[in-house]
Amino acid sequence: MFMKKIFFVGLLLIGGQSFAQESIMGEINYEFLEKLITLAKENYPQSKMAKIQEERSKSAVTAAKVSYLDLINVSYFYRPENRTALNPENPFIFNGFQVGLSLSPGVFFQKPSEVKQAKAEYEMTLLQTKSFETTLTNDVKSRYYNYVQLLYELRIRTQESQDSKISFETIRVSYESGEAELEEYSQAKATATQAGLALVQTEINYLKAKDALEEIIGRKIEEVQ
Repeated sequence: MFMKKIFFVGLLLIGGQSFAQESIMGEINYEFLEKLITLAKENYPQSKMAKIQEERSKSAVTAAKVSYLDLINVSYFYRPENRTALNPENPFIFNGFQVGLSLSPGVFFQKPSEVKQAKAEYEMTLLQTKSFETTLTNDVKSRYYNYVQLLYELRIRTQESQDSKISFETIRVSYESGEAELEEYSQAKATATQAGLALVQTEINYLKAKDALEEIIGRKIEEVQ
């Protein structure tokens, strides 16, 4: 009777080992992963900061181009009727808008350099943003793979813990009925305890991996469709 119970437990343990030997590649959902990457680019604070910096650099290019208008002066002068055109208060012959071009060679030739520098800084910002997005994408992938790994391991550890409990209960009954030795009972108890502790540690690691992934995407995993 005892041997039949041991054989039954052995089948359960073999089944657990077979489960553990399955490939994890089938657990990777690449469509889901792309959604996580998109969310990270939208919600991660550093990603938002990179976009803001990109917009600032782009605005700086526009401002540098518009600064050419600083060389042009526009003013309006008014002469009341019956007043002489030339007098201390109105030293101009004509009234109305007066347009003047203030040209300083140093300032004039400096403008292209300022525009070029603004464009260079904008291009650099674009490259930095691209580099950051590459790093962010790899970080999301790494966290997702770690999350999937621990989720997979959690199922294995859960199965192992259940198998160990079944094995222990089987041997405990046999020990109490005198069919099993104390050494067998102690070994089964120790194995069940170790399996339980391993399960708890895996649960903690899984929760940490889940938190790390949710931190970078800015949303709960359960909310991602």
